Amino acid sequence: MLGNQAYSKNYNHSLPGRYALCYKSDSVRKSFVPPPNAFLKSATANSTFNLELIGFSQEAADAFRYAVSVWESVLDSPVPIRLKATWTSLDKGVLGSCGPASYYRDFNGALRENTYYPVALADKMSNQDILGSTSPDMVARFNSDNTDWYFGTDGNTPVDKYDFVSVVIHEIGHGLGIIGFASVTGLEGKIGDDTNLFPGIYDVYVQNLQGEQLVDTNYFANPSADLYSQFTGNALQFDSRLAREDYNGTNPRLYAPSTWNDGSSFYHLDDATYPAGSANALMTHALAYGEANHDPGPLLEGMLAEMGWKYTYIVHIPVSDYSQVPLGGVPVTAKVYGDYGIDTTSVALHYSFDNWQTETVDTMQSTGNPDEYSASITIPAMGTTTDYYIAVTDLRDRNFTKPVHAPNNYYSFYVGEDITPPTITHVPVKMVFSSADSVYIEATATDNIGVASVKVELMLNSSNAGTFDLPLVADSTYAANVPLPSGLTSNDVLEYRIVATDSSPNSNQSTSPAKNYYTVSIVSVLPAVTYYENDFNTATDDFSGTDFTVSKTSLFDNDALNSPHPYEGSGDKAPYINYITVLRSPVILNANTEIAFDEVVLVEPGADNASFGSADFYDYVVVEGSKDDGHTWNAIAPGWDSSSSGTWLTAYNQDIQNGNSLTEGSKDMFKRRVLNMTSSSDFVPGDTILVRFRLYSDPYAWAWGWCIDNLLIGDNVDVATVPLSPGDLRLYPNPVRDQMQLELDLEKPADSGNIVVYNYLGQRMYNRQVYPVDGRLTEQLDFSAYPPGMYLVNIEVGGQQISRKVIKR
Repeated sequence: MLGNQAYSKNYNHSLPGRYALCYKSDSVRKSFVPPPNAFLKSATANSTFNLELIGFSQEAADAFRYAVSVWESVLDSPVPIRLKATWTSLDKGVLGSCGPASYYRDFNGALRENTYYPVALADKMSNQDILGSTSPDMVARFNSDNTDWYFGTDGNTPVDKYDFVSVVIHEIGHGLGIIGFASVTGLEGKIGDDTNLFPGIYDVYVQNLQGEQLVDTNYFANPSADLYSQFTGNALQFDSRLAREDYNGTNPRLYAPSTWNDGSSFYHLDDATYPAGSANALMTHALAYGEANHDPGPLLEGMLAEMGWKYTYIVHIPVSDYSQVPLGGVPVTAKVYGDYGIDTTSVALHYSFDNWQTETVDTMQSTGNPDEYSASITIPAMGTTTDYYIAVTDLRDRNFTKPVHAPNNYYSFYVGEDITPPTITHVPVKMVFSSADSVYIEATATDNIGVASVKVELMLNSSNAGTFDLPLVADSTYAANVPLPSGLTSNDVLEYRIVATDSSPNSNQSTSPAKNYYTVSIVSVLPAVTYYENDFNTATDDFSGTDFTVSKTSLFDNDALNSPHPYEGSGDKAPYINYITVLRSPVILNANTEIAFDEVVLVEPGADNASFGSADFYDYVVVEGSKDDGHTWNAIAPGWDSSSSGTWLTAYNQDIQNGNSLTEGSKDMFKRRVLNMTSSSDFVPGDTILVRFRLYSDPYAWAWGWCIDNLLIGDNVDVATVPLSPGDLRLYPNPVRDQMQLELDLEKPADSGNIVVYNYLGQRMYNRQVYPVDGRLTEQLDFSAYPPGMYLVNIEVGGQQISRKVIKR
């Protein structure tokens, strides 16, 4: 187990990705820096990129893969790197952009606390795929409007062309981490995220020519005008011992022009110091005609290595407690290896019996297995707590420990009589249907000695209904379908608890819950239907469960189906919380069955480009169906969050405190959602399914929640006209002084519409025909000549209309 001071954070939520830009230079600088020797002399790749290329021609895609193979030859990573790239229009003068899809801090293996790492680097250092196999690690775009591309791979770029391979290699450099959290507002510079001012890993190495770190608030307040002066003083460098040693003894000089350029300043090498054709010209901010750079260059490789792309791994399973002194001592074993190689004589076990007042250091010896080292600790007596950590030095004289940040962090184990019961984590089952013959129960159980058994004790109407084993199904996870008594009715009281017993001689036990039992609602199923409608304005018992209520909240006119407002994050209590309500009437599906409802969704949005089901798709809502009385549930359509509507996302971000959103939902945010119930391969015409609404909350941020109204299930419930919902419309700023922006998202394309503005007397002040583009209408309204007061903005499109009150200051 971890010691009292041990570093025990898992990875925290990511921040959205930030992107750097590569610009054109109008200059002509005919030159070629060939690929590195690692690429030219070896066919072996040290890393793997999985590519998703959207819109690229064959010759562009071939050149892209060539550029990627250069990085695969010089970059070390045990985890595949997923890169999503799109061939699309970009601003004039921009060749490409790229950045990490997200950033993580305080993950297992992070060498700096409270520092954000690009997700691909976090994957490498933690030796795990944090986002899962579907979400990209970096996102890139390349300018399809540029007509001057050269797609050859030979570096012989014509003097009227821009070398595409060079731009791809350059942009991948940004995706790997040559980007961070420096920004400018007015004449103030800032480094760090908006909540805690935690920097990116790149940012911590940036210093001025006097060696003063820009993230050190002893030198520069953050934010401050002093930081802005540093950003724009043309006197910044990247402090990297590895880069200095691998090149010419000087730190990489950074691009810091006198005018701040967001996306270019700070995160490129200096053009004047590294001109076209030099070994380190790739990461300068602009590419010239005829210039080709197919080598990342020693400075860029050194910078990436300093940030963690050259890493040393210590893989170790912490020692468990012992209930008696083991003969021959306690073995401590680890696998130790690294990208630069390790000094095998430096692998050492540090341990202490007296809370580090004294310390013993033993050299760990090779076990004969590849990369494996071991040492043994002789325990002096029963009742001894041993604190320890493992340390190693790599061949570039860098020190690594396990756990990281030792000796402040360390592992501990205890030898003596065990009185510590197992720890149980469980998400309670809240309901079963009366027709169900079993219920799936899952729990996580851990113990300092080891878990001997996990069982479920079932109670029906205060009488014992059986004890059932939960077998181990995965690491520390125990689960089974527990049989239920037959003939259950909604009048029965079904309860259960989980009992875990450890493997010590004392057979210590713990239960979940700690007192009493979990109560499971027994829900009777109503007759199956092909059509269902509910506006929730009259009392109903059609929905089961206590998580959702039919009620009217303060900013709505009528009753609706509501999750808790706000909902909670599970925190340390459980890995997640599910808020659930189930329609008691099963639905008989045919090919045209749809479910439609108005909704407001204010739940924590996931990271940019995260997909439903991935670790980075944080809180969400989803509509699910079950064909087996609620044993298994499948999504009717992928879940969604606040980012699915611009109105919701804006509202969610309006009032963030301590990472949580305090914005309340309102009727003006309603948006219509229509789902085809047989679009998923899990459901086909003829199925009879139960339908449930679920809000998933992870352990971190929370928000207002979910509201559902005007529910309709049946054939072709979607209408042919263009649906307009209040939540599709955004008017800002409101109140307005001069100019107001109008944005309207349509579910279906429409040819034209009208915008009319009325004053409080009903007089028409403005009338204009407008034309949506690709299902979106944008318009700027000029209120500057209107007197202060209340106005009504009315939009009519596709046979429907929507209105919103506006205040003119």
